[in-house]
Formats: sequence, C-alpha cells, structure tokens
Amino acid sequence: MRFKQICRLVKLMHQCFGLLLMVILLLSCLTGLLLVFKDEVDYLINRDMMWLAEPESSKISRLSLEQIELQIKQRYPNSRVSWFDLKPAHQRAAIYWLSGQAHLETGQYIAPEHNQIFIDLSTGEILGGRRWGDWRSPLVNLMPLTYQLHYSLMLGVGGAKALGIACLFWLLQMLLGLYLTWPKGRSIGFVQQGYKWLGYWRFRKGRSEFQARYFRHRWLGLWLSPMMLVFVLSGLAFNLKPLYFAVTDLFLNRQTAHLTLASTPFMQHIPMSSDQALQHGRALMVELAAQRDFQIVAPVGLSYSPYSGHYLYRVHSELDVSGDYARTSIWFDALNGEMKAVYIPTGEFAVDSFTSWISALHMAKAGLWSKGFVILSALAVLLLLVSGVRVMVLKAKRHSLWFFVKSC
Repeated sequence: MRFKQICRLVKLMHQCFGLLLMVILLLSCLTGLLLVFKDEVDYLINRDMMWLAEPESSKISRLSLEQIELQIKQRYPNSRVSWFDLKPAHQRAAIYWLSGQAHLETGQYIAPEHNQIFIDLSTGEILGGRRWGDWRSPLVNLMPLTYQLHYSLMLGVGGAKALGIACLFWLLQMLLGLYLTWPKGRSIGFVQQGYKWLGYWRFRKGRSEFQARYFRHRWLGLWLSPMMLVFVLSGLAFNLKPLYFAVTDLFLNRQTAHLTLASTPFMQHIPMSSDQALQHGRALMVELAAQRDFQIVAPVGLSYSPYSGHYLYRVHSELDVSGDYARTSIWFDALNGEMKAVYIPTGEFAVDSFTSWISALHMAKAGLWSKGFVILSALAVLLLLVSGVRVMVLKAKRHSLWFFVKSC
C-alpha cells in the first residue's frame, strides 16, 4: 500500500511541476529559438550602424585605441570606454561598451546617452549607438530585449533568480519522470527491471489511444533527458551561480583568482593608457601561451575597471570552445602591469571545462553544429510539452473530469 501511495504522489508531483513549468519552458524555447540567430537578426535590423560600407581589409589601417577614445569623448563627454572590441571585423563595425562617470563636483553618476556604440576602426567614425535593452527603442533593441526575456523575464536580478529556481524544479521534474519510467512490481528482480526499462527506449505504438500517447511521452522523455540536462545545468550556472559552484566545488577545483581581485578606491590613480595596456596585455598573453603551451588565434577585447584598478585582456585561443565563446583571459594591474589572474577555459580544471562546454552549447556558440543542437532541442522540448498535455487531457477525460471542467 505504501509503495502505491508513493507512486501516486510522484505522478501527482510530476503533473503539477509540469503544469507550473509549462509556460516558462514554452517561453524559453521560443525565445531561445530566436536567440540562436541573435547576431544575424541584430545585424539585419541595425544594418545601417552595424555594417561597414566597405570591408575593413580594403582599408589601410586601424586607428589607435587612444585616437578612438578621443573621438568617443567628443561625442559622449561624460563617458569612459569599458570594453574595446579587438576582434577581426571584416565588414562588421566594432562594438564598444561605454560606462558613465561621476560628476567632479557633486559625485553623482552620469550615464551616457548610449552604452553600446558601433565604430569604424579605420576612421573612428561612430556609426550609431543604443542603450542596450531599452524597451523604449523596441526595434533597435529587439534582440537585447529577447535576451532579457529569455534570461530574466525582463525582471532584472529577481527574474534571473526565479528562472534559476525554475531550473531546479525542472531538474526535479526530470528525476520524477525517470522514476516513473522504471518498471514497477516485486515479481521481477532488479536486473530484469533494468532490461525492461531499456526496452522503453524503443519506440512503441500502443494498443489504445491513451497507451499511444503515454508511450510517446515516455519515449520522448527518456531520449531527451541527456539534452535537457545540458540546459538545466547551464541554466543553473547562469542564473544560480552560488548554488551551482557550491555543489561543483565539493568535488573538483576551479579557477577563482579572477574573482578575488582586490578593489581600489574609485578612480584614485590614473592608469596606463589603453594603447599601453593593449601592448602590455599582448606581451603577457604571449608569455602565458609559451608557458602553458597553447596557440593564440586572435585578440578579442580589452577592458578597464576603475573599481578594481585592473585591465582585462582576452583572446581566442585553441583552449576555447570556439571563437564565438572565447574566454582565455588575463588580468593585470593598471599601474605597474603586474599580472594578477589568469583564466583558462578548458584543459586544466574540470569544473571550468565542463561549465564552458555546457554554457557554449546553451548559447549555440560551440560551432555551427551547436545551432542545430539548440534548434532541435527546443523543438523536441515543445513536442514533449505537447505530448504531456495530451496525456493529461486524455486522462482527465477517462476520469470524467473533463466534462466537469467544461460544465463550469
């Protein structure tokens, strides 16, 4: 009797969690499908400010970072560059990120008109800009708004945590579903139950309409479990980092030096110039590549944080999952150039390697094949949702609850 009660409770929880997660999964799948082509759609909508009139390769040379900074200061006087785009551009405009500055007299923070601008690095011309994710410019910010909806339901930090909690419920839902697929009964042993369970991975039609729908839902759930686990774990890594790393740190080590950089008083010292930082960052990265025995493919970006007093220099290396998800980075002191931290995405620490791969897969940035993986995964989850709803509807009909609901 107790065993049957447990099974009924698990079935009820599986159905309730499925209903609770249905809207979130539906929204995540639809926005995720669009985000697979985030860059392509963004460039298509904002072609006038994100594409160059002629390829950069046909031009003589790029301006220095200080020359570009001067151009930006003239257009946005109360701003500083927080991210320099160093990637090879071809016919794509460079993407620079801006931050505001504190007023010298009042100390009040002044935000720039735009926090993301697009620049022709050969001339320094600012082709356009936007306040990333501003709902007041919905067309220009279509993809940033879609990203915010996917990541945080457009509710900020609270929304991101809520989706992280939803990932926990999704994980529990998967475990409950796997439990329900395991053959029940005490007449056969564990080994025989295992053989019978493996048989459920084969597609079966069923003798009745209910059996057909139930078998299809069970078959989809089994085959999609490994794929869904990738999105569940990566969702936790994105939205519930403290919990995710608290669990992984129990078993394996990871790189944390870049997370514990000492902060300095805001803007207390004038750092080395951006051009000096670029040259120094290149030299340090070449030295690191020689020490760790890896190849540098291309530069990615340079960033300065006045809060920590450090420069970040990032490249695409052979240790990265892909060029679209380049994370090989170093941090060095903005005053004396001393290297403070290193981040190697794969190959050295199991937690970092695993997290890099599942994150790149989640974002469809592990190569062209990962776009297909995400598209098929989203469509498969939608199909799983539909099959689950059809099972519940038919079950309600069989128990005469459907007609009671209709009469209400």
